[in-house]
Amino acid sequence: MRFQRLLRAALLAVALAVTGAAFLGGCASNSGLVNMWRDPAYHEAPMQHILVVGIIRNPTNRRILEDAFGKQLAKRGVEAVPSYAHFPDAPPDTMQISDAVSQGNYDGVLVARRLQPERTTSYVPGYVTTQPEYRVSPWSGRYRTYWVDVMHPGYVEENITVRHDVELWSMRQGGTLVWSAVGETVNPSAPTEVTHDIAHNVVPELERQGFIPRKR
Repeated sequence: MRFQRLLRAALLAVALAVTGAAFLGGCASNSGLVNMWRDPAYHEAPMQHILVVGIIRNPTNRRILEDAFGKQLAKRGVEAVPSYAHFPDAPPDTMQISDAVSQGNYDGVLVARRLQPERTTSYVPGYVTTQPEYRVSPWSGRYRTYWVDVMHPGYVEENITVRHDVELWSMRQGGTLVWSAVGETVNPSAPTEVTHDIAHNVVPELERQGFIPRKR
């Protein structure tokens, strides 16, 4: 009987550890693509020369984002040029992009625009666990096990979702939107994490849909 109780206590400790990890995991970042759209009429060869445009006011974050896309595209054999190479002071407008495309002979333009972050709250309800307590009997001097209910209170969890609107334009026929999606990252630990997530989600998807060559 005592062995069964100790075993039960050990299994309970493992369960609590897993539960705690699950709650912590709820606050960890995760990312993905939503609201994805593709032009069903587009059936061109993979793009080889793409201008990457980050519509971000912060010049450092803009460069980090454009370079992240460029790095992933280069792995697929795409010659990707960041827009800051043409426009170092600020993100280009539509006319400036058009001029750069004409001069650089780009067959595609990838535009990433940061949207307004969203903050949400959710309530995680409390729960009760049964845990062992060991006490020494004053009569026998031996330990005895007592099982008691322990209440774990609920708490409010706050989440922040950072979104980027991403568009791919084909310039082979004067500029046609052929693909778009919204990249989401929940509870990022740093801006660089968002940059990493969006580039690593978008570029493989473009590869999968045939807009760019396959990874070498």
